[in-house]
Amino acid sequence: MSTVSIIRCDTYENERIEKAVRNALSLIGDLKEKIKPGMKVLLKPNLLLAGKPDSAITTHPSVLRAVTRIVKECGARPFIGDNCGNAYANVSKALEVAGFRNVALEEGAELLSLAKPVKHGDFYVADTIFGMDAIIDLPKLKTHNLTLFTGCIKNMFGILPGFYKGEIHCKNPHPEDFAERMVEIFSIKKPVLGVMDAVYGMEGHGPSGGKPKKIGLIMASYDCVSLDAVSSEIIGYNPLDIDTTRIAHQKGIGEGRLEKIEIKGENLRDCKVPDFERVDNANKILKRVPRFVYPFFQFLTTKLLWVHPAVIREKCTGCKVCFLNCPVKAITMVEGKASINYKKCISCYCCHELCPEKAYRIDRSWLARQWVIGVQD
Repeated sequence: MSTVSIIRCDTYENERIEKAVRNALSLIGDLKEKIKPGMKVLLKPNLLLAGKPDSAITTHPSVLRAVTRIVKECGARPFIGDNCGNAYANVSKALEVAGFRNVALEEGAELLSLAKPVKHGDFYVADTIFGMDAIIDLPKLKTHNLTLFTGCIKNMFGILPGFYKGEIHCKNPHPEDFAERMVEIFSIKKPVLGVMDAVYGMEGHGPSGGKPKKIGLIMASYDCVSLDAVSSEIIGYNPLDIDTTRIAHQKGIGEGRLEKIEIKGENLRDCKVPDFERVDNANKILKRVPRFVYPFFQFLTTKLLWVHPAVIREKCTGCKVCFLNCPVKAITMVEGKASINYKKCISCYCCHELCPEKAYRIDRSWLARQWVIGVQD
Protein backbone atom coordinates (compact mmCIF):
# COMPACT_ATOMS: atom_id res chain seq x y z
CA MET A 1 0.00 0.00 0.00
CA SER A 2 1.29 3.46 -0.91
CA THR A 3 1.64 6.11 1.78
CA VAL A 4 1.09 9.86 1.53
CA SER A 5 1.88 12.19 4.41
CA ILE A 6 0.02 15.47 4.98
CA ILE A 7 1.45 18.14 7.28
CA ARG A 8 -0.09 21.50 8.15
CA CYS A 9 2.05 24.53 7.33
CA ASP A 10 0.60 27.99 6.78
CA THR A 11 3.74 29.99 6.06
CA TYR A 12 6.79 29.90 3.81
CA GLU A 13 9.12 30.92 6.63
CA ASN A 14 12.21 28.75 6.09
CA GLU A 15 12.33 27.11 9.50
CA ARG A 16 8.63 26.26 9.47
CA ILE A 17 8.83 24.79 5.98
CA GLU A 18 11.90 22.72 6.81
CA LYS A 19 10.18 21.34 9.91
CA ALA A 20 7.07 20.48 7.86
CA VAL A 21 9.10 18.75 5.14
CA ARG A 22 11.06 16.76 7.70
CA ASN A 23 7.87 15.73 9.46
CA ALA A 24 6.29 14.71 6.14
CA LEU A 25 9.30 12.56 5.25
CA SER A 26 9.48 10.97 8.69
CA LEU A 27 5.95 9.59 8.19
CA ILE A 28 6.68 7.80 4.92
CA GLY A 29 9.99 6.11 5.73
CA ASP A 30 13.66 6.95 5.85
CA LEU A 31 14.83 8.89 2.78
CA LYS A 32 18.30 7.39 3.29
CA GLU A 33 16.87 4.13 1.98
CA LYS A 34 16.39 5.87 -1.38
CA ILE A 35 19.16 8.46 -1.40
CA LYS A 36 22.64 7.07 -0.75
CA PRO A 37 25.97 8.85 -0.16
CA GLY A 38 27.60 10.04 -3.36
CA MET A 39 24.43 9.92 -5.44
CA LYS A 40 23.66 12.75 -7.86
CA VAL A 41 20.10 13.87 -7.17
CA LEU A 42 18.11 16.20 -9.42
CA LEU A 43 15.62 18.37 -7.55
CA LYS A 44 12.93 19.13 -10.12
CA PRO A 45 10.80 22.13 -9.07
CA ASN A 46 8.15 23.81 -11.20
CA LEU A 47 9.80 26.66 -13.15
CA LEU A 48 7.03 27.35 -15.63
CA LEU A 49 8.17 30.95 -16.10
CA ALA A 50 9.96 33.75 -14.30
CA GLY A 51 7.42 33.92 -11.50
CA LYS A 52 8.12 35.49 -8.12
CA PRO A 53 7.72 33.15 -5.15
CA ASP A 54 4.47 34.76 -3.99
CA SER A 55 2.86 34.37 -7.43
CA ALA A 56 2.05 30.67 -6.76
CA ILE A 57 3.21 29.89 -10.30
CA THR A 58 6.47 28.21 -9.31
CA THR A 59 7.54 25.97 -6.47
CA HIS A 60 8.42 28.14 -3.48
CA PRO A 61 12.19 28.38 -2.89
CA SER A 62 11.76 27.58 0.82
CA VAL A 63 10.50 24.10 -0.12
CA LEU A 64 13.41 23.64 -2.51
CA ARG A 65 15.81 24.83 0.19
CA ALA A 66 14.48 22.34 2.75
CA VAL A 67 14.77 19.37 0.40
CA THR A 68 18.25 20.47 -0.69
CA ARG A 69 19.44 20.41 2.91
CA ILE A 70 17.92 17.00 3.56
CA VAL A 71 19.50 15.51 0.42
CA LYS A 72 22.90 16.82 1.53
CA GLU A 73 22.40 15.20 4.93
CA CYS A 74 22.01 11.89 3.08
CA GLY A 75 25.52 12.41 1.72
CA ALA A 76 24.26 13.01 -1.83
CA ARG A 77 24.97 15.84 -4.30
CA PRO A 78 21.87 17.98 -4.98
CA PHE A 79 21.32 19.48 -8.43
CA ILE A 80 18.53 21.93 -9.29
CA GLY A 81 17.10 22.06 -12.80
CA ASP A 82 14.04 22.67 -14.94
CA ASN A 83 12.99 24.14 -18.27
CA CYS A 84 10.52 26.99 -18.66
CA GLY A 85 7.38 26.45 -20.70
CA ASN A 86 8.46 29.25 -23.04
CA ALA A 87 10.98 27.82 -25.50
CA TYR A 88 12.57 31.26 -25.85
CA ALA A 89 12.69 32.00 -22.12
CA ASN A 90 15.81 33.14 -20.35
CA VAL A 91 16.07 30.23 -17.93
CA SER A 92 18.85 31.95 -16.01
CA LYS A 93 16.56 34.92 -15.34
CA ALA A 94 13.69 32.62 -14.37
CA LEU A 95 15.92 30.82 -11.86
CA GLU A 96 16.85 34.19 -10.39
CA VAL A 97 13.29 35.54 -10.16
CA ALA A 98 11.88 32.32 -8.69
CA GLY A 99 14.57 32.30 -6.00
CA PHE A 100 16.12 29.02 -7.10
CA ARG A 101 19.54 30.46 -7.90
CA ASN A 102 19.87 31.85 -4.38
CA VAL A 103 18.97 28.47 -2.92
CA ALA A 104 21.69 26.83 -5.01
CA LEU A 105 24.30 29.41 -3.99
CA GLU A 106 23.42 29.44 -0.30
CA GLU A 107 22.91 25.70 0.13
CA GLY A 108 25.72 24.40 -2.05
CA ALA A 109 23.58 22.84 -4.77
CA GLU A 110 24.54 22.86 -8.44
CA LEU A 111 22.33 24.31 -11.17
CA LEU A 112 21.79 21.73 -13.91
CA SER A 113 21.05 22.73 -17.49
CA LEU A 114 18.22 20.77 -19.11
CA ALA A 115 18.66 22.50 -22.46
CA LYS A 116 20.42 19.88 -24.61
CA PRO A 117 18.05 17.28 -26.12
CA VAL A 118 18.75 13.62 -26.69
CA LYS A 119 16.41 11.13 -28.38
CA HIS A 120 14.89 8.64 -25.96
CA GLY A 121 12.20 6.45 -27.48
CA ASP A 122 9.52 8.75 -28.92
CA PHE A 123 10.75 11.85 -27.11
CA TYR A 124 13.60 14.32 -27.03
CA VAL A 125 14.55 14.88 -23.39
CA ALA A 126 17.36 16.69 -21.59
CA ASP A 127 20.48 14.58 -21.82
CA THR A 128 21.66 15.57 -18.34
CA ILE A 129 18.84 13.69 -16.55
CA PHE A 130 20.52 10.40 -17.48
CA GLY A 131 23.57 11.44 -15.49
CA MET A 132 21.45 11.67 -12.35
CA ASP A 133 21.09 8.74 -9.97
CA ALA A 134 17.69 9.92 -8.74
CA ILE A 135 15.08 12.63 -9.24
CA ILE A 136 12.99 14.26 -6.51
CA ASP A 137 9.81 15.82 -7.89
CA LEU A 138 8.85 19.17 -6.30
CA PRO A 139 5.60 20.36 -7.89
CA LYS A 140 3.32 23.24 -6.97
CA LEU A 141 -0.34 22.29 -6.50
CA LYS A 142 -2.19 24.11 -9.29
CA THR A 143 -5.09 23.82 -11.67
CA HIS A 144 -4.40 23.41 -15.37
CA ASN A 145 -6.71 24.36 -18.23
CA LEU A 146 -5.87 21.27 -20.27
CA THR A 147 -5.15 18.56 -17.69
CA LEU A 148 -7.37 19.97 -14.88
CA PHE A 149 -4.61 19.55 -12.32
CA THR A 150 -0.84 19.77 -12.39
CA GLY A 151 1.20 17.85 -9.85
CA CYS A 152 4.05 15.36 -9.89
CA ILE A 153 3.30 13.71 -13.24
CA LYS A 154 2.73 16.90 -15.22
CA ASN A 155 5.75 18.55 -13.55
CA MET A 156 8.07 16.11 -15.31
CA PHE A 157 7.09 17.65 -18.66
CA GLY A 158 9.91 20.06 -17.82
CA ILE A 159 12.56 17.49 -18.75
CA LEU A 160 11.73 18.24 -22.42
CA PRO A 161 13.84 21.13 -23.70
CA GLY A 162 12.59 24.08 -25.71
CA PHE A 163 10.37 23.45 -28.69
CA TYR A 164 9.79 19.79 -27.92
CA LYS A 165 6.99 20.64 -25.50
CA GLY A 166 5.14 22.45 -28.27
CA GLU A 167 5.55 19.44 -30.51
CA ILE A 168 3.78 17.28 -27.92
CA HIS A 169 0.88 19.72 -27.77
CA CYS A 170 0.65 19.89 -31.55
CA LYS A 171 0.61 16.11 -32.05
CA ASN A 172 -1.73 15.41 -29.13
CA PRO A 173 -4.62 17.91 -29.07
CA HIS A 174 -7.00 15.39 -27.48
CA PRO A 175 -6.75 15.72 -23.66
CA GLU A 176 -6.41 11.97 -23.07
CA ASP A 177 -3.68 11.63 -25.69
CA PHE A 178 -1.81 14.53 -24.14
CA ALA A 179 -2.15 12.96 -20.69
CA GLU A 180 -0.85 9.66 -22.07
CA ARG A 181 2.27 11.45 -23.28
CA MET A 182 2.71 13.08 -19.86
CA VAL A 183 2.67 9.66 -18.19
CA GLU A 184 5.16 8.27 -20.71
CA ILE A 185 7.50 11.22 -20.10
CA PHE A 186 7.14 10.83 -16.34
CA SER A 187 8.15 7.17 -16.69
CA ILE A 188 11.38 7.92 -18.57
CA LYS A 189 13.14 8.74 -15.31
CA LYS A 190 10.60 8.07 -12.59
CA PRO A 191 11.16 10.22 -9.49
CA VAL A 192 11.96 8.39 -6.26
CA LEU A 193 10.09 10.95 -4.15
CA GLY A 194 7.49 13.68 -4.52
CA VAL A 195 7.15 16.65 -2.16
CA MET A 196 4.13 18.81 -2.94
CA ASP A 197 4.20 22.55 -2.26
CA ALA A 198 0.60 23.21 -1.26
CA VAL A 199 1.08 25.97 1.30
CA TYR A 200 -0.32 28.20 -1.41
CA GLY A 201 -1.66 26.67 -4.60
CA MET A 202 -3.24 28.17 -7.66
CA GLU A 203 -6.98 28.10 -8.35
CA GLY A 204 -8.96 29.23 -11.39
CA HIS A 205 -7.31 29.27 -14.77
CA GLY A 206 -3.93 27.77 -13.89
CA PRO A 207 -1.14 26.99 -14.30
CA SER A 208 -0.16 30.67 -14.48
CA GLY A 209 -3.28 32.77 -15.07
CA GLY A 210 -5.14 31.78 -11.92
CA LYS A 211 -5.07 33.16 -8.38
CA PRO A 212 -2.98 32.14 -5.37
CA LYS A 213 -5.05 30.15 -2.89
CA LYS A 214 -4.00 29.28 0.63
CA ILE A 215 -4.19 25.53 1.25
CA GLY A 216 -1.72 25.30 4.12
CA LEU A 217 -0.18 21.91 3.43
CA ILE A 218 3.09 20.14 2.68
CA MET A 219 2.68 16.59 1.36
CA ALA A 220 5.11 13.83 0.49
CA SER A 221 5.14 10.31 -0.91
CA TYR A 222 7.47 7.80 -2.52
CA ASP A 223 4.57 7.14 -4.92
CA CYS A 224 4.07 10.27 -7.01
CA VAL A 225 0.84 8.94 -8.51
CA SER A 226 -0.63 8.58 -5.03
CA LEU A 227 0.56 12.06 -4.14
CA ASP A 228 -1.23 13.45 -7.19
CA ALA A 229 -4.37 11.49 -6.28
CA VAL A 230 -4.50 12.84 -2.74
CA SER A 231 -3.64 16.40 -3.84
CA SER A 232 -6.40 16.52 -6.45
CA GLU A 233 -8.91 15.13 -3.93
CA ILE A 234 -8.06 17.98 -1.56
CA ILE A 235 -9.04 20.61 -4.14
CA GLY A 236 -12.28 18.88 -5.09
CA TYR A 237 -11.54 16.51 -7.96
CA ASN A 238 -12.20 12.80 -8.17
CA PRO A 239 -8.58 11.63 -8.52
CA LEU A 240 -9.39 9.14 -11.30
CA ASP A 241 -11.06 11.93 -13.28
CA ILE A 242 -7.55 13.37 -13.68
CA ASP A 243 -6.34 11.65 -16.85
CA THR A 244 -2.68 11.60 -15.86
CA THR A 245 -3.47 9.92 -12.54
CA ARG A 246 -5.90 7.42 -14.06
CA ILE A 247 -3.56 6.42 -16.90
CA ALA A 248 -0.55 6.08 -14.60
CA HIS A 249 -2.62 3.92 -12.26
CA GLN A 250 -3.86 1.73 -15.11
CA LYS A 251 -0.29 1.24 -16.30
CA GLY A 252 0.80 0.13 -12.85
CA ILE A 253 3.13 3.10 -12.40
CA GLY A 254 1.57 4.02 -9.07
CA GLU A 255 -1.58 3.83 -6.97
CA GLY A 256 -4.40 6.20 -7.90
CA ARG A 257 -7.22 4.78 -5.76
CA LEU A 258 -7.72 6.63 -2.49
CA GLU A 259 -8.97 3.52 -0.72
CA LYS A 260 -5.61 1.87 -1.39
CA ILE A 261 -3.53 4.80 -0.13
CA GLU A 262 -2.55 5.14 3.52
CA ILE A 263 -2.76 8.73 4.73
CA LYS A 264 -0.49 9.74 7.59
CA GLY A 265 -0.42 13.02 9.47
CA GLU A 266 -3.53 15.12 8.97
CA ASN A 267 -6.95 13.63 8.26
CA LEU A 268 -7.66 13.93 4.54
CA ARG A 269 -11.26 14.96 5.13
CA ASP A 270 -10.16 17.90 7.29
CA CYS A 271 -7.75 19.15 4.62
CA LYS A 272 -10.22 19.57 1.77
CA VAL A 273 -10.72 23.08 0.41
CA PRO A 274 -14.46 23.36 -0.40
CA ASP A 275 -14.28 26.81 -1.99
CA PHE A 276 -11.36 26.01 -4.30
CA GLU A 277 -12.11 27.28 -7.83
CA ARG A 278 -11.42 24.40 -10.18
CA VAL A 279 -11.23 24.37 -13.96
CA ASP A 280 -13.32 21.93 -15.94
CA ASN A 281 -11.67 20.37 -18.96
CA ALA A 282 -12.51 22.51 -21.98
CA ASN A 283 -12.45 19.34 -24.09
CA LYS A 284 -14.52 17.10 -21.82
CA ILE A 285 -17.16 16.59 -24.52
CA LEU A 286 -14.49 15.77 -27.10
CA LYS A 287 -12.97 13.23 -24.72
CA ARG A 288 -16.06 11.06 -25.25
CA VAL A 289 -15.76 11.17 -29.04
CA PRO A 290 -14.18 8.15 -30.80
CA ARG A 291 -10.74 8.96 -32.18
CA PHE A 292 -11.67 8.26 -35.82
CA VAL A 293 -14.33 10.99 -35.85
CA TYR A 294 -12.49 13.36 -33.54
CA PRO A 295 -11.10 15.74 -36.22
CA PHE A 296 -14.54 16.10 -37.84
CA PHE A 297 -16.28 16.57 -34.51
CA GLN A 298 -13.69 19.11 -33.43
CA PHE A 299 -14.31 21.09 -36.64
CA LEU A 300 -18.09 20.88 -36.15
CA THR A 301 -18.00 22.21 -32.62
CA THR A 302 -15.81 25.24 -33.34
CA LYS A 303 -18.99 27.19 -34.10
CA LEU A 304 -21.23 25.85 -31.34
CA LEU A 305 -19.35 24.39 -28.42
CA TRP A 306 -15.98 25.89 -27.66
CA VAL A 307 -13.71 27.06 -24.88
CA HIS A 308 -10.64 28.89 -26.07
CA PRO A 309 -8.08 31.53 -25.12
CA ALA A 310 -8.75 35.15 -26.02
CA VAL A 311 -6.37 38.12 -26.02
CA ILE A 312 -7.03 40.97 -23.60
CA ARG A 313 -5.70 43.64 -25.92
CA GLU A 314 -5.30 46.36 -23.31
CA LYS A 315 -2.96 44.09 -21.34
CA CYS A 316 -0.97 42.79 -24.31
CA THR A 317 2.48 44.40 -24.50
CA GLY A 318 3.49 42.75 -27.76
CA CYS A 319 6.25 40.70 -26.12
CA LYS A 320 5.64 37.84 -28.64
CA VAL A 321 6.00 35.03 -26.08
CA CYS A 322 2.70 33.52 -27.27
CA PHE A 323 3.51 34.14 -30.93
CA LEU A 324 6.86 32.38 -30.64
CA ASN A 325 5.58 29.42 -28.62
CA CYS A 326 2.23 28.56 -30.24
CA PRO A 327 2.74 24.95 -31.39
CA VAL A 328 0.39 25.31 -34.39
CA LYS A 329 1.32 28.90 -35.33
CA ALA A 330 -2.22 30.15 -34.72
CA ILE A 331 -1.03 33.50 -33.35
CA THR A 332 0.08 36.48 -35.38
CA MET A 333 1.02 40.00 -34.35
CA VAL A 334 -1.43 42.67 -35.57
CA GLU A 335 -0.60 46.31 -34.83
CA GLY A 336 1.80 45.17 -32.15
CA LYS A 337 -0.76 42.96 -30.39
CA ALA A 338 -1.34 39.20 -30.41
CA SER A 339 -4.18 37.91 -32.57
CA ILE A 340 -5.49 34.31 -32.67
CA ASN A 341 -6.58 32.43 -35.79
CA TYR A 342 -9.23 30.12 -34.31
CA LYS A 343 -9.27 27.96 -37.44
CA LYS A 344 -5.77 26.84 -36.43
CA CYS A 345 -6.10 27.02 -32.63
CA ILE A 346 -6.17 23.61 -30.88
CA SER A 347 -6.99 25.04 -27.41
CA CYS A 348 -3.78 23.79 -25.84
CA TYR A 349 -3.70 27.00 -23.75
CA CYS A 350 0.06 27.45 -24.13
CA CYS A 351 -0.53 31.16 -24.78
CA HIS A 352 -2.59 31.55 -21.62
CA GLU A 353 -0.07 29.50 -19.66
CA LEU A 354 3.04 31.36 -20.78
CA CYS A 355 1.87 34.99 -21.03
CA PRO A 356 3.92 37.03 -18.53
CA GLU A 357 1.35 39.84 -18.54
CA LYS A 358 -1.78 37.70 -17.94
CA ALA A 359 -3.10 39.17 -21.18
CA TYR A 360 -5.24 36.12 -21.97
CA ARG A 361 -8.62 35.08 -20.68
CA ILE A 362 -10.65 31.94 -21.33
CA ASP A 363 -13.78 32.55 -23.41
CA ARG A 364 -16.68 30.11 -23.73
CA SER A 365 -19.50 29.81 -26.23
CA TRP A 366 -23.11 30.19 -25.10
CA LEU A 367 -23.58 26.41 -25.22
CA ALA A 368 -20.41 25.80 -23.20
CA ARG A 369 -21.65 28.24 -20.56
CA GLN A 370 -24.99 26.45 -20.34
CA TRP A 371 -23.23 23.11 -19.92
CA VAL A 372 -20.83 24.67 -17.39
CA ILE A 373 -17.77 23.73 -19.40
CA GLY A 374 -14.65 25.72 -18.60
CA VAL A 375 -14.83 26.59 -14.91
CA GLN A 376 -16.37 24.93 -11.90
CA ASP A 377 -17.31 27.25 -9.03
